[in-house]
Amino acid sequence: MSISYQPMLTTNAYGGFSVYSDGFVQGVFSDDPATRFELAGGVLNSTEVFPMFGGTLIYEYVPGATTSPAVEMGSLVGRSFTQPSTSTPFAFSVFNQAYGMIQSTSSPVPLANNGMSINYFRSGSNARIQVACDPAIASLEGGAVYPTTAISWDFYGQQLVLSAGVAWNSETISNATWSNGTITFTTGSASSMAGAGNWFYVSGVNPSGYNGVFKSASASGTSITTSVQLVNGVQTAIASTPGSFVSAGTLAAGGGAATGIRVLKLQIGNSLVVGYNYTTGQATWNRAGSCAEILI
Repeated sequence: MSISYQPMLTTNAYGGFSVYSDGFVQGVFSDDPATRFELAGGVLNSTEVFPMFGGTLIYEYVPGATTSPAVEMGSLVGRSFTQPSTSTPFAFSVFNQAYGMIQSTSSPVPLANNGMSINYFRSGSNARIQVACDPAIASLEGGAVYPTTAISWDFYGQQLVLSAGVAWNSETISNATWSNGTITFTTGSASSMAGAGNWFYVSGVNPSGYNGVFKSASASGTSITTSVQLVNGVQTAIASTPGSFVSAGTLAAGGGAATGIRVLKLQIGNSLVVGYNYTTGQATWNRAGSCAEILI
């Protein structure tokens, strides 16, 4: 015996358009009826110099007592630029329920400025959060939930990357040259950065074409070479010369293995990834980015 049943189908209009999406969105946490109660909120610290968006590793601390009525409604938070120690809690910002963040036609990604509210999940919350990742991390696909290869957090590109887990200190950029699509940075003293695949941030160099977020092709002693730059969240070849070096800048501290993070799923390409421009202060969506779903 069988039951005859003709379902009512939901389809696009005949001859109309088709929409298909199977990717992740940076800064969004996967729905979970238990974990959603772990969503926390705080206020972006007045010391922050960059706007905040979802999918960013952040610090959190409770403000001290004041002699006048406190204006902070919750913890103070900000972007983390250094590797959290194994005993230090960390958090990831999210777009979920962030109704007060600002969008514009020139900067369609929701952004928060100093004093605005930020939502986030703390480490240990068991939240599953979608964050941007370097496409090279696709090598983890099909492997263990706890990757045998060290993973790190790129503090300026705001993405998960493959790394040997070696952190480096801030250094002065004493010289920079371009040749056949490769930039060679020279540091004032030997940098602790080593090898290829490290994302690093350079600022303050004149001309400005030598500033930005770059991926090392090699790093040894005082020399760091790169042929790839992150432009609005997209890895871009350095095709033209930035000009002749005029004055020194700074290599920001970075690197270090990410601890307490499980990689659950990968979506290489076809994901919405935030592309933040450190020069204009605007953020756009890269619709062909790569994301990883992580458990913290």
